[in-house]
Amino acid sequence: MMKTGKNKRLLASILAASMLLAMSPFALADENTPDTTGQGQPAGQTYAAKIGENKYPTIADAIDAANIYDANSDVTIVMLHDVTENIEINRSLTLDLGGYTLSGDGKKTVVSISGEDKDMDVTVKNGTVTGGHATNGGGFEQVNLLFGENPNKAVREWTKPFHEAGIQTHMLDRALNGLRMSPVPADVRKLFYKVKKAQGTDITRTFCGLNDIRNIAPSITYAHEAGMISQCSLCITHSPIHTVEYYTDMALKLIKLGADEICIKDMAGIGRPVSLGKIVANIKAAHPEIPIQYHSHAGPGFNMASILEVCEAGCDYIDVGMEPLSWGTGHADLLSVQAMLKDAGFQVPEVNMEAYMKVRALIQEFMDDFLGLYISPKNRLMNSLLIGPGLPGGMMGSLMADLESNLESINKYKAKRNLPFMKQDELLIKLFNEVAYVWPRVGYPPLVTPFSQYVKNLSMMNVMAMEKGKERWGMIADDIWDMLLGKAGKLPGELAPEIVEKAEREGRKFFNGNPQDNYPDALDKYRKLMKENKWELGEDDEELFEYAMHPAQ
Repeated sequence: MMKTGKNKRLLASILAASMLLAMSPFALADENTPDTTGQGQPAGQTYAAKIGENKYPTIADAIDAANIYDANSDVTIVMLHDVTENIEINRSLTLDLGGYTLSGDGKKTVVSISGEDKDMDVTVKNGTVTGGHATNGGGFEQVNLLFGENPNKAVREWTKPFHEAGIQTHMLDRALNGLRMSPVPADVRKLFYKVKKAQGTDITRTFCGLNDIRNIAPSITYAHEAGMISQCSLCITHSPIHTVEYYTDMALKLIKLGADEICIKDMAGIGRPVSLGKIVANIKAAHPEIPIQYHSHAGPGFNMASILEVCEAGCDYIDVGMEPLSWGTGHADLLSVQAMLKDAGFQVPEVNMEAYMKVRALIQEFMDDFLGLYISPKNRLMNSLLIGPGLPGGMMGSLMADLESNLESINKYKAKRNLPFMKQDELLIKLFNEVAYVWPRVGYPPLVTPFSQYVKNLSMMNVMAMEKGKERWGMIADDIWDMLLGKAGKLPGELAPEIVEKAEREGRKFFNGNPQDNYPDALDKYRKLMKENKWELGEDDEELFEYAMHPAQ
């Protein structure tokens, strides 16, 4: 019902976020290590890694074998193919991934570093580490896999009843990274759109974690070629660089490139309400025909005020959640948003409470069954301390899990030196302070997947190192270096001199070209591999897509 004097209409879209966890590729963890040094190599064995000419069935076996070398000797373990394994490194060594992917089992940290030697030097290079601690934010397919479902069948079954009810469905696209945490070849990105449209997806929400328009532009073309609506995102954060003018200019450039809709993606919920309202008003003033959707998380406490501001400025759609997954690190709750907007004079649909309670009960059932095992109880809490570091709601689950394992490691170190133990809150504040220190020095990347994980992981590595008497920046993973060097896109800000100097000392080269040029087409390779293995390409090439997008899985 419309209030007198206000002729506004707002449709609240319900996107109850079922994944509140994010990937954490690295953490420095436990100090307990196996003491075996066996090097058995049975005939017919498939080997995962080698040291020199000696090959080992698992990386853990290779690490055990490395212990026969003097602690100060130069040991390099080379991975021989994609491997799914969680490993613990307890001595100085180099792990050369050989261009392959090391995937975790989703139950704990993929690579943990332990040991008493404060001078221990560990390098992980030349490949991708992925899959630690449950799922990454937005990784619907990983939830399907955890539940034993085929993601392709699940998407078709999910979209069918929505279409029958006349409701359009969304998908998430991380631009250069597609559905994963690492860059994707161009032909795989294009197939992504073809497959998902065939499976029933209508709208693609594309974002680049660096707000680099060059990474988003191809997705606009792929969406239109597939017959989809291209919704392009502004990744919101709060810094001296990320101003109202910055975001307005970005939106206008995306619309000029052909974006059909704009999403204000306030993934950490730290966008300031008045500034967000100004961004929406500026876009609407230039392009009143372009729908705008606001996505936010409740954690820092701004988002109810932000929702009201963007709606007053002309926003068309609001992402909301519902109990038991609303608030905390999730979205604001549907019932609260609907009541607030109704009182403010907006025409919003009434809520079918019978249906609401049925869906709420189903979500609780999933959580009681298995999903709750991947959700920290602290995710339900709001925390104004998040205003400072600006970390997104989607990754707070893995952050809390990391804190527990890293706190244990720190306190074992302190116990052996008769030092006072650290409390979890103390470690959390140290981490938040370190994020505030690291973030501007690495160029102010918007804190969204995967760059929020990179900044958090680098900050955690620094904290762990300094607690054990070492210096900052001692361990920077290759994927973080790719961000720093420009291979993933242009950083919004400048790198600190100390980072530039470290890159130059290590002989690393900065890249100023188009990031997609670093990742050539690859579908022919995957077609060949599938043919050799006698695997079906699947309906609409969907199994080919899955293999090319997630080869390790």
